[in-house]
Amino acid sequence: MPTHRQDMLILDLVYETIDQPDLWSDVVARLVERFRLEAGGFCTQNTHQTDGRMADSDLAVLEGYDPLMVDRYWEHFYRLNPFLRPDASLPVGAVFTDAVNPDWRRGEFYEDWCRPQRFDHAAAQFLQREENGATSIAVLWRSAQAGAFVPDETVALSAIMHHANRALTLRSRLLESELRLGALDGTGDARGAGFVSLGRDGRVREADATARRLLGGTPDPSFRAGRLRLAMPAEQMQLDAMIAQALAQPLRSAGAPASLTVSRGGGGRPLILTLFTTLPGRRSFAADGGTCAVLRVEEQDEPAPAFGERVRRLFGLTPAEMRLAEALQTGGSLREVADQLGIAYETARSQLKMVFQKTGTRRQKDLALRLTSR
Repeated sequence: MPTHRQDMLILDLVYETIDQPDLWSDVVARLVERFRLEAGGFCTQNTHQTDGRMADSDLAVLEGYDPLMVDRYWEHFYRLNPFLRPDASLPVGAVFTDAVNPDWRRGEFYEDWCRPQRFDHAAAQFLQREENGATSIAVLWRSAQAGAFVPDETVALSAIMHHANRALTLRSRLLESELRLGALDGTGDARGAGFVSLGRDGRVREADATARRLLGGTPDPSFRAGRLRLAMPAEQMQLDAMIAQALAQPLRSAGAPASLTVSRGGGGRPLILTLFTTLPGRRSFAADGGTCAVLRVEEQDEPAPAFGERVRRLFGLTPAEMRLAEALQTGGSLREVADQLGIAYETARSQLKMVFQKTGTRRQKDLALRLTSR
């Protein structure tokens, strides 16, 4: 099969991962075949921590590695990786090979971790890197027999990794759209709702104008250090616990929406916060993890007015006129109703005249029909 044909098949698979993330394993398998690799894969590492392993095990797609050596890497050899040292200054978005560090084979990392697995040549790319140290990396390993990566191969890899990075970005956007659609599902008229996107660490990625208005306005004291802050400490603890519990779910289990009603710092109707987490298997090994949850923010509905209050508002009746109209529904005479309400008969007659005028009726029977038909 021609080489360029293999590359096109790999690119097709890369873009299919946008809505079928399990296909990343097929992408890696094709890369292993195409570039004659001993091992390869994509993963997310944290370059700012002593233990670089990210919390979510699904944030790695590896092929050809010895599982025991993978564990040893996270336990010890990660810290010795010469390509991840801060002084390595390797760029994000460009393929590099082991040629950037001719001395990398001198030391424990190569002798005790790479050499036993026949990892003699490497090509890699930092796809994305966040300020907190989270870095998504593509790594390819070759044996001495397969030889070093040649320029034509690094060019082909650069093209593939460019599209892999683009697929990660598109996948994050798709995920956020799916979450927002899920947050809208079943809400009916959601024009008054706002949305806050949360990342893997629970920090705010984005909040729309409606959410900012409901949660405190702009500039917004409700978003401090990337965290959503509420006015009441007890409610803050409940919100933090709700977010932490939702984001701690296994990656391949869908969480049911969780809701919390909170008060507003400046008064007004309480807010309902509903948290929607990612769909099964939808999280990404992009450096920032993409959007992992969406918080829908909306005002609590006012209690529906009672039947009598709705009728009173509809016809513009005064409270006294409404009390008279309701009392007449029992079928009593106007004089009996006046005595029941403790008002003079003439006052009752005057009020009834206004009720007839406002409701467009002339008799008590017509009035009863008009009121009960609403």
